[in-house]
Amino acid sequence: MKSKSSTRRAIENAVILLTLAVSIFVFIFSFIHVKGLEQAIHETLMMSRIVERIFALVLIITCYNLYKRKRIAWIITVFLVTINLILHVITPVHTLIKVFVICEIIILAVLLWGRKDFFKASDKETVKKGIIVGSLACIGIVANAAITHFVSAKQGSGISYGRALMAGLNSIFGFDSSNTAPMHGHSQTLETFIAVFSWGCIIVALLFVVKPFLNRNKTTQADLQHARKLVLKHGQNAGAYLTLEEDKTLYFGKTVDGVVAYGVVGETVIINGDLICAPEDFKALLDEFKSFCQDASYNMFFLSTTNKYLEDYKAANFEVVKCGEEARFDLQTYDIAGKKGAKMRANINKATREGLTVKEYEVTKGRDVQIEHEIDRISSEWLSEKSSSQLAFTLGGVGLENPMDRRYFYAYDEAGTMQGFIVFCPFETGYMADVTRRANNSPSGIMHKIMFEAFQVFKAEGISEGSMGLAPLVNLIEEGQKGNTPEKLLNFIYENMNNIYEFKNLYRAKEAYSPSRWEPGYFVYSPKILTPQMVYAVVEIQNPQGVMDYVKAFFKGKS
Repeated sequence: MKSKSSTRRAIENAVILLTLAVSIFVFIFSFIHVKGLEQAIHETLMMSRIVERIFALVLIITCYNLYKRKRIAWIITVFLVTINLILHVITPVHTLIKVFVICEIIILAVLLWGRKDFFKASDKETVKKGIIVGSLACIGIVANAAITHFVSAKQGSGISYGRALMAGLNSIFGFDSSNTAPMHGHSQTLETFIAVFSWGCIIVALLFVVKPFLNRNKTTQADLQHARKLVLKHGQNAGAYLTLEEDKTLYFGKTVDGVVAYGVVGETVIINGDLICAPEDFKALLDEFKSFCQDASYNMFFLSTTNKYLEDYKAANFEVVKCGEEARFDLQTYDIAGKKGAKMRANINKATREGLTVKEYEVTKGRDVQIEHEIDRISSEWLSEKSSSQLAFTLGGVGLENPMDRRYFYAYDEAGTMQGFIVFCPFETGYMADVTRRANNSPSGIMHKIMFEAFQVFKAEGISEGSMGLAPLVNLIEEGQKGNTPEKLLNFIYENMNNIYEFKNLYRAKEAYSPSRWEPGYFVYSPKILTPQMVYAVVEIQNPQGVMDYVKAFFKGKS
């Protein structure tokens, strides 16, 4: 059975490739004036050259979605091929055209034979949008015909509405218009505009209706609490607690007990960190979630995974690329004595001389309106100094509206004014410093002092590890190694785009805390070819203001 299915799929792919080849052929030769060939293509499609180009582009888009096995693409292709065959049956066919007709018959036969393979549904919401946009084209055509009819009546030519409508359709779809009303002056300009507008609507509508459907369930309070238990028990990735942020959609395993936190941009599913489950269940959960994404024709991109499951990712045919290094602290042995800890000691001593004191705000023991007001004030000051908006998805928020297991440490001066704070999120073996903010003109060394004293509290509680999160794009290519194309690209960004995001400064800042070790972090993605669509999704999901926010930051020259 599997062999028959593979053979059928191979035949379908061959036919899709044939359709793509014909589409590209028509598009290219619509620009080349070869008399016999030009006539053959025109007689095959019965369209003008400009419409041939647009039609070819529509088919190219459809072919891509056919390869993804989307049902709507199958319907569109079968409809277009059937209509063209009918036209060839009722219209005399040039000998050269018979080659195209044979191709059309083969394409139609194979698509009908394998109809059950094209089962992937489109997103209902985007289909509605596509229908609305497509309807605009129809409205434009009808309105154009009405205007043409009205103008002709005033001019005395008396073009009927039906004839005006046929003229508009011929203009848009490029059919032979010798038997329709000639258009002049403003009417011709209007028809040209309607033609461009209509084809634009058709292409936009097509892009809407082919968007695949991904079954995303709304997260309930019970789901959130179950995910929380899994994170605290199996969240070995320091960023695991971000699973519980509101910007994540949760997928729970069907065959094993586990959770995946993801977001969607276009046709790419972005996963925050590693899948969260018992180590022995990881492979099963990965296979299950991969099928969930692939069945809906979505790409997959994991951000900031650890090295624990790299072999499982590779075995499942994912591409793995290093994306930076994470500062980790062995709290039970962490020491800032000696030369290595000199910078850390100096910063802490500066903060101490400024009269700063560190304290934990224990939210679960009672809320303090004044402390929370100060946290909000510092957050506002901190955000006002940034040229780009606050990053999301891979970074959490302050979370005071639902603190759960977060820990809050803050520093205040001798006047009792808060000068900075750090929010820590738990993971399997410790806590990660997720949100770090300081007031404008706060004393230097403040964050080092808060971090160190928080680590001392965790150490006394028997917590084994601390983390400052990933320093992006650091040490991607080992000395003496060439690196692959994605690593070279990321390394170029690290070296040349620090005015958008201060990669180097962030690394140096983390290094000043004297971490016990640096753990590599990785991008993991499927398919293995890194597409522009996937890159855009990674950038877009981490900035609520979109890609243009980075462009603005580039010209402002700071992050």
